[in-house]
Parts: sequence; structure tokens; C-alpha cells
Amino acid sequence: KLKVTLKSSLIIKDQGPKYAIHGSKGSFTKFGLDIQEDHLVSGFWPHQPGFGFEKAEFNGTLKAQINALDFIGKVDTFGGNWGLLFDDLFAVIQNNKKAIVQHQEIIEQLKIIEAIKK
Repeated sequence: KLKVTLKSSLIIKDQGPKYAIHGSKGSFTKFGLDIQEDHLVSGFWPHQPGFGFEKAEFNGTLKAQINALDFIGKVDTFGGNWGLLFDDLFAVIQNNKKAIVQHQEIIEQLKIIEAIKK
């Protein structure tokens, strides 16, 4: 009963929501791209307060019906820091630490990407 649709294109003029998740009791939509790259390009670094956090205007919207009551509200976006994955990679190589993302998880992601390409 689960339907997942993934789309990607380099020629879309109107981006639409980044995420649109629909269920039997409601929907969640979120616009905007990950802000980290823009922060880095502008000289804003991961160790600085606020790095990876988007403006409130890009928060997601939840629309749901709970106990016959309609609910519409904003959902705060968590800050991101992809640099932590690179720190983890260093620790794996240098200190033989167990990786945050396991090899099998990476293989599963690649299988999904390859299936999408087909």
C-alpha cells in the first residue's frame, strides 16, 4: 500500500516542493534546497553558529486531520552539517572507528539510484 515517487531533472523551471509526503491522515510538504552549499560559498563555515539552518520561510508545512479536527502548521527544519560525515570518514581511516553509514546502507542507496536511472 506504499507508493513512492522520486523525480529528478536539470531542466525544471519551477522546483515545486522538495518533499511531498502524503498519508491517509495528512500531508507534509517542504520547499527549498539544502542551505549548506550556499553557506559555504558565502564563507559561512560549519563551526559558526547557525550554519546549516534555513530561514523559517523554508520550514515544512503539515496539514492533517486528527480526531475530525483540521490542523495546519509549520514544522521547523533541523540544521544540517554534512561535514560530520567527512569527520567520520577521517576517524574510520585514521582510527579504525566503525562508520556512521555502513557499507550495506551505501550499497542499498546505490541500488535505488540505479533503479531510478532505469
